[in-house]
Amino acid sequence: MNLNDLQQYAYHIIENNRAECDYIEYKKSHLQEDKILKTICAYANNYMNRDYGFLFIGIEEVNDMQNNIKAIPLRPISGLEEGQLEAIENKIKSLFKYIQPTPVCHFISNQIDNKWYLVIIVEPSMKLTEVTEKGARATNLHKGGRYIRVNRDSVLPTPRQEFELLRKFAGYSFCDDFHDTATLDDLNYEYMKEYLVKT
Repeated sequence: MNLNDLQQYAYHIIENNRAECDYIEYKKSHLQEDKILKTICAYANNYMNRDYGFLFIGIEEVNDMQNNIKAIPLRPISGLEEGQLEAIENKIKSLFKYIQPTPVCHFISNQIDNKWYLVIIVEPSMKLTEVTEKGARATNLHKGGRYIRVNRDSVLPTPRQEFELLRKFAGYSFCDDFHDTATLDDLNYEYMKEYLVKT
């Protein structure tokens, strides 16, 4: 999908009152840094094998008790101030230093209910992704690690889930794949050390 298609897809998620799931998450505020950090990491690890993960900022979730549906967008949305969109985007991008390797994300702002929202669209990573311990301390996240998305929660994996996650990424070669945008900065000492110790 190109960015225009992604923008339309994101808009229809809200318009159709889609509930949170393994690829949809709503956050009322960009100040929920711990939850934003672990959700982006979980989307990048793509445990549920989705094309993209959608994290909406400026949209509060509510439960529809009448229809027994949990975590749908509250309409009209709470929204964001148009003049703050760039600052909020930059603030969220500053969190990326706490995710290794850096995730590939697209930021799109749009309006619904005459209010602005921001959506962060996360692409699946080709490498196992984790929140650093420094990042966990900086955002008051209870623990760093390799977060995954299970149903509508971003969680640390169980031992079985971690094994499945490692097996998923074991299919990616360390030495024979050519990647035209890779740089020396993509080399991670801790990952290499962990790989060598395990092998």
